[in-house]
Amino acid sequence: MPPANQSTEASINFVVRIRQQAIQRLALESRKQSGAPAMTSATRAWYDQVEDFLNWLEKDAQMTPELKGSSKVDEALSLMFARPEFHFPAALKERAEVLHERFEIERWGAPIVVKTESSGEDGGSNSDEVMSDDPAISRSSLPRPRRRRQDSTLDSLTVSKVVKLPPADHPIWGVHGIMHGVARTITIKADGRKRYWTKSDPHKQINAPWMRYLSEKRNANVHGHNGIEIGAWFPRQLVAILRGDHGELQGGISGSGESGAYSIVSSGAYDRTDRDRGNILLYSAAKSDENEDPREPAQRSAALATSYVNQRPVRVLRSKGTSRFSPVCGLRYDGLYRVTDIQHPTNARGGMFEQFELTRLDGQMSLERALLRPNSREVRDAAKIDQAWPGAH
Repeated sequence: MPPANQSTEASINFVVRIRQQAIQRLALESRKQSGAPAMTSATRAWYDQVEDFLNWLEKDAQMTPELKGSSKVDEALSLMFARPEFHFPAALKERAEVLHERFEIERWGAPIVVKTESSGEDGGSNSDEVMSDDPAISRSSLPRPRRRRQDSTLDSLTVSKVVKLPPADHPIWGVHGIMHGVARTITIKADGRKRYWTKSDPHKQINAPWMRYLSEKRNANVHGHNGIEIGAWFPRQLVAILRGDHGELQGGISGSGESGAYSIVSSGAYDRTDRDRGNILLYSAAKSDENEDPREPAQRSAALATSYVNQRPVRVLRSKGTSRFSPVCGLRYDGLYRVTDIQHPTNARGGMFEQFELTRLDGQMSLERALLRPNSREVRDAAKIDQAWPGAH
């Protein structure tokens, strides 16, 4: 189980235990089998420990350089996705890679170099660089590039990370713009060239944004509206995380088997197994349309299953999709729903899948009014995100 407190010692002991007792054992077993180990009575405990480890890193871990150095958490994650001789399930590899890149961006809890740009009186650009956990504190210069390591798979690609912030009053990227101060990460390479990571990068890096004011990030692990107005619209899922509406950068379900689901994103990605009827939403787990086993779903959602039992409300966000209720771009918060049924139908391949019925609670703003977002200006601004601020490319 994850550490009960956030002390550095407890966190180090937890990571070391998982690395030695679960990750390394699965890695060695995968090398013997030349593939991801099957779920057996022997491997189930290892997989469960890895799930606890990744869940803890995603939701609760407070990363520090000391934690990284003493526990070798970076090596534990790299073992799962960067070593070709070891084989882990695709879902675990992806989560480990995303986490590794996230902590790389955050410099494993070390101070971040922040570069801001603002317009001078002559229309030119003034640049400031800040070395601090808080972009508003002390000044410093760009760190000296590190030497390349010959034995590295991911680290050899980069030298230093710089978060290039737009002006705070920028109409799109500014704190009060549609991006709420979210900025992109730049990689400064050894030859001085700048590189902006995107999802299409051949080295399989992810788009690596960073929040301008981390102190303003609202905790999304709350049942209910969490201060979010129905109809609130976000151009990117990361902005929904910043505002506390959703807690997962990529996942559609935010929550746990203990507390239930706090929020879900209905994207229409599984339109052959999902049904969007507005006030009633039929929502299935990932890969439901691919399963061919008529007796067992490919994936289950413990969080939504718990929500069915405890009947706590779930925030529902819709993203661009084929439903008439979907926004034309971005994500929109459509209010609170309750899980009212769980069914196990079969898909077009004859495979069983888990399907949850969510019913919208009464007494809220009507869904038809929520459909007014995004408005025409927000749609125009969203189209300018990639070219709205110097350095976005």
